[in-house]
Amino acid sequence: MHNKGLPISLLEHTVWAEEKFFQKINELPAEEVTIERKSLMSAD
Repeated sequence: MHNKGLPISLLEHTVWAEEKFFQKINELPAEEVTIERKSLMSAD
C-alpha cells in the first residue's frame, strides 16, 4: 500500500460521519423517530 495514512483517514472520516448522523437523530422529537415509514430497500 503506497499511502499508509489513507486507512486511518477513512476511519477518522467514518467516525466523524457517524457522530454527526447520530447527533441529528438525537435532536429529533421522539414521535418522529418512531414513525413507521416504507423502506426504500424493501423488495415490495
